[in-house]
Amino acid sequence: KPGIIAHRGLEYLAPENTMISFELVLERCKDAVGMETDVYVSSDGIPFLIHDSTFSRTTDIDLVYPNRINERVDSFNFQSEISNLNAGNWFYDLDPYNTVLNANASLQNLIKNQTVPKFIDLLNVAKYSNKFVMFDVREPPEAHPYHLSYIDLIIESILISNISLNNIFWPAVLYPKIPEHLAEKFQIHGYPS
Repeated sequence: KPGIIAHRGLEYLAPENTMISFELVLERCKDAVGMETDVYVSSDGIPFLIHDSTFSRTTDIDLVYPNRINERVDSFNFQSEISNLNAGNWFYDLDPYNTVLNANASLQNLIKNQTVPKFIDLLNVAKYSNKFVMFDVREPPEAHPYHLSYIDLIIESILISNISLNNIFWPAVLYPKIPEHLAEKFQIHGYPS
């Protein structure tokens, strides 16, 4: 029987790529063997979770930074800008899977108050629950301050979290960029381009 991989968390019950979405995997999906996400690196060098290239669909950027709605997510500073965004109200208001109204008040409150998480936050949850993490990495543009070192920052988050390296499913397309001493320790997913 193949294992269940929670794509962006339990995205039908909570906003995708938020900590509550991943925590609900552990609580409600006991058969899940791992979690999948997407990683960008902010302009201040913090790997963080989001799928889209802009914040417009899954945050309140239109209220917080209305003049920057269409800017790339990796052009924002995590500490002073991304951390100010709400990543849950859109899901609560839209209720895309008709699940919010059936949630208890405590869960509804958690949904409404989600932020954009750091990659290391997910790694820590996965480490303590012994789940694997599969992820795609979005390469920053050449003008990005960490264009040449974004892979190093992602690897640094993995190593700091102390998650079992066997529980990391590294994107095949980036396999050549893994330092040799780590290459045999990561699992590889996808197909090289």
